[in-house]
Amino acid sequence: MPFHLAEALAKAGHHVDFLAVAPGNSRRQTEHAHAQYLPLEPSSLAFPNSLAFPLYQYRRTFARLKQYDIIHCEAHNAAFYAVHRAIFGAPPRVVVAEYTPAIPRFFWQRRSFFEPYVFLSLKLADLVISPCDYTSANLSQAYGIALSKTSPLHGGVHSSFLAGSPRHVPREEFNLLFCGRLNSRRPHKTVDILLKAMPRILQRHTVELNIIGTGPRLDEYTTLARTLGLGRAVHFLGFIDPSDLPAHYARADLFALPSARESFPLVLLEAMASGLPVVATAVGGVPEMVVDGETGLLVPPDDPGALAEAVNSLLDDPERMRAMGEKGRDTVREHYTWDKVAERMAEYFREIL
Repeated sequence: MPFHLAEALAKAGHHVDFLAVAPGNSRRQTEHAHAQYLPLEPSSLAFPNSLAFPLYQYRRTFARLKQYDIIHCEAHNAAFYAVHRAIFGAPPRVVVAEYTPAIPRFFWQRRSFFEPYVFLSLKLADLVISPCDYTSANLSQAYGIALSKTSPLHGGVHSSFLAGSPRHVPREEFNLLFCGRLNSRRPHKTVDILLKAMPRILQRHTVELNIIGTGPRLDEYTTLARTLGLGRAVHFLGFIDPSDLPAHYARADLFALPSARESFPLVLLEAMASGLPVVATAVGGVPEMVVDGETGLLVPPDDPGALAEAVNSLLDDPERMRAMGEKGRDTVREHYTWDKVAERMAEYFREIL
């Protein structure tokens, strides 16, 4: 998200310096923003996953701080900028972003090494950006931040997802798509729920389920698919390069996201931009993205039966699927392109300057 937002802000005429870490030769280029890379290796004590990184980043940029109006970075990296702002009371203003999908009622329950940095950043920042109203409410409750200090900034979708023409040809075999990390510790994508729903879906329709993503639970889900007798109906595609994702969305008919918890999952926007109706669980910020009955269907989490019934009801009615897909695409064009996101961010900047 930061890379695309920086590029969109720069395209809109703002001067943007984009600071990032470049292990080895992994440098992304941007046509409009001024990309500046910190040449760090994972073994370095100053690498982003270390507690030393926020201080290292601050020291590297300290001499240039007066030339900026805004410093915008994720909460765990903003602590020293926020302290600087609190002490000197001068520009730059500090805007922090917090994208944590699930925030406990009390901040100390998160058990993160970065928690003191996050706490300082959120309490001292001029503005806190979150991906959705759901996360804003959680931040306010956990950290004692006034809701008026938080503003939602939904993510955006790359134009490549809007470029293709979705398939709307009724046929006997359907392509169901999932995209997400197959995570292990406290799994929240719960692909097992989707796999358990598949036998009921296959009783009524011929469906091919393609699962994009990799992670520690891949072997577990592969074994579960075999145990459920899904055979050739399920394909684990592993990691797909982001530039190739639009083509996979374009070949699908329906997108499913059976998460147990979420904040604002961008894969749903990618699916909607591709003209796909979605079936997703009504958790976190998902209801802020998917209008139930218009751009997709919302179901309870951890309920394979409800998920299967929702998928089947859409596959029963290709015309309804087509209408939902078109509505979703129009919604993305109107609200969720990176240009639209940059416009909203610039408005927030102007409000605090």
